[in-house]
Amino acid sequence: MRIRPPALITAALACAALITAAPASASTASCAPAGATWSSTAPQTSQPFGSYQLASDMWGAVPGSAETIWGDSLAGSWGLCGVTEPPGGDQVKAFSNATLNLSGEPQAAYNRIRDMFSIAPLPAGADAQFMNDMWVNGLAGSPGAIEIEVVTDRQEPGVPYGTPLGTADLFGQDFGVYRPMAGNRPYYSFVLEQNETSGTMHDLAAIRWLIDQGQIPASSRPLQVDVGYEIVTAGSPAAPASFTVNQYSTVVQMINSTGAITSPQGQASRSPAP
Repeated sequence: MRIRPPALITAALACAALITAAPASASTASCAPAGATWSSTAPQTSQPFGSYQLASDMWGAVPGSAETIWGDSLAGSWGLCGVTEPPGGDQVKAFSNATLNLSGEPQAAYNRIRDMFSIAPLPAGADAQFMNDMWVNGLAGSPGAIEIEVVTDRQEPGVPYGTPLGTADLFGQDFGVYRPMAGNRPYYSFVLEQNETSGTMHDLAAIRWLIDQGQIPASSRPLQVDVGYEIVTAGSPAAPASFTVNQYSTVVQMINSTGAITSPQGQASRSPAP
């Protein structure tokens, strides 16, 4: 994990559209899989993808940075190919991701927010991680926003950055919890102690752990879930890398006024595939 300066975080991910299939790009980049229904080499772009928004976010790009983002709306897979991020420095170059907006209710109104995923192993030599980036009480760059990461596959040197807050047991898995310095903005990182390429990120459990520890208020409102790849370097510049999400879905369940469990309209409860 590296600190992302708030001034460089794009806020263009604020709207996620609900459709059943994304249209194909007018020009699909050559490295995208044959089944891709959309792809783009633009450093800042987004595209509706099921209940999500696929977003290329190369906010820290440097000379030599390149990537193609692609999505296969029929298979529910997406990824990055042709990725080159020059070595040197420890600044994040990109965080391309699948974004889902939530309804903005207080966390107590939710029964479950969790992400189920299956990914290919990270490229050899890459300085990168697969993670969930949640925004609570405000979106990126807005006053009062809280950022919470859940990292399940970390391939970075050294120990995670930030002040250790302890170990969180989230549904039987141990996460080291850290609070990095990010100006005055509250920022927390849950790092799984053993990497995995398939499993479940328990977003609501992470939020409630921080509440129990007195780190964030019990009135906190989860607003957005972004799941994707934070990339510092992609390995050898001579061999462009690929990052592939085989399957991904976010399950959202709420508790209504009668105590019944519901999946609200506009919130995903399965993969993007129709």
